[in-house]
Amino acid sequence: MNKTKIISVLFFIFLINYSIVDAKQYETLHRLKPGDVVSADIFNETFDVIELSLLQQTTADLVGRYGCKHYMTPGPDFGGFTYSCDSSDGITREFTGGDMIKYLTMDADNLLGYRLDELEIFDDGDGTFSYQTKNYNSFVTVPSACPNTPSMRKPIFLNGNMAILEAENSGTPMAVKYFIIKNSPTRFTFVYTGDTNQYIHQAVCDNLDSPPEGPVNLTLNMTGSLVTLTWNDMSDDETGFKIIRRDTLQGTWQEIQTVGPGITTFEESLTEKGNYWYRVIAINANGDSYGSNVVKITIK
Repeated sequence: MNKTKIISVLFFIFLINYSIVDAKQYETLHRLKPGDVVSADIFNETFDVIELSLLQQTTADLVGRYGCKHYMTPGPDFGGFTYSCDSSDGITREFTGGDMIKYLTMDADNLLGYRLDELEIFDDGDGTFSYQTKNYNSFVTVPSACPNTPSMRKPIFLNGNMAILEAENSGTPMAVKYFIIKNSPTRFTFVYTGDTNQYIHQAVCDNLDSPPEGPVNLTLNMTGSLVTLTWNDMSDDETGFKIIRRDTLQGTWQEIQTVGPGITTFEESLTEKGNYWYRVIAINANGDSYGSNVVKITIK
């Protein structure tokens, strides 16, 4: 089987295993146009993303801090349902579904609401894992039980694509199940698997300790001996950009300059004859992004 057929088969497998939504989150790193330089780096990075999307995640893959948007679809009795809730002061009070709406950002029809929370998943060091929420008790199966009452540290583990969490509702421990969708290397979605009339349907959680998203659309222009690079900044959490260059096809990329956050241009003067390849990488305290597309200039 030649390389073209292998690539076609791999992309076909990738497409049939993921929905359109998942494919968007796992979209390939590079959008190639006629005349673009396609290097081994770009092929390897693209296949890395495909391989990662097909891997079965483990509980260890979830360890980290996440900013979560919890979506809730109100049930038919959203305004009249009454339930008991352990409030932050330790007193059990009665709440109605109508009370819960005060803590949500609702759509125009009051059909779907969300609120923001922070989730941390821990490796307990003994083969077990646990989780804790910061703002709400978001993984119980009534309307998140207690407004403004975070979850204490509770066990969590994955069985295939099913996350089983210990939660607590009005002092009663309970096991709840969520289907896990790995949307991207830094995003997981927890989808509740129980009664569709329950209030929580899903939580979309983005890793808060991730490298920035990589720059795109790197272009090169040369006027005289002055090389000008421009790119699109796709992140809002980078601390800068590394400009890397090499002067042989199989050579090692060398960092030639770092520029600050939000900067999308770089200039340097080149006079020595030869071929030069460039890429740009976004950086922050959590690491480096994938590199941009590659651009090439030949000086004769």
